[in-house]
Amino acid sequence: MKAFSAFEKINYLMLMMVDKEVHYHVLPRYSETRKFEGVAFPDPGWPVAPDLSTGPVLEGKDLAAMVAGLRACWLD
Repeated sequence: MKAFSAFEKINYLMLMMVDKEVHYHVLPRYSETRKFEGVAFPDPGWPVAPDLSTGPVLEGKDLAAMVAGLRACWLD
């Protein structure tokens, strides 16, 4: 994850609100806004609990670019 975007801390959340299966969310946390492909990713909850109600919604080419960027780091 650090190879993709340097974070200052990381949160692991185990949630089961909408999906029926229990699952984990791994959230990189940072004090300053990060950008990827021109899209800003602020962390409005920093440094306390993450605010899951905000943030950009990626679709189309932006989503594909994010997936490709993460995949490239994962496979290295």
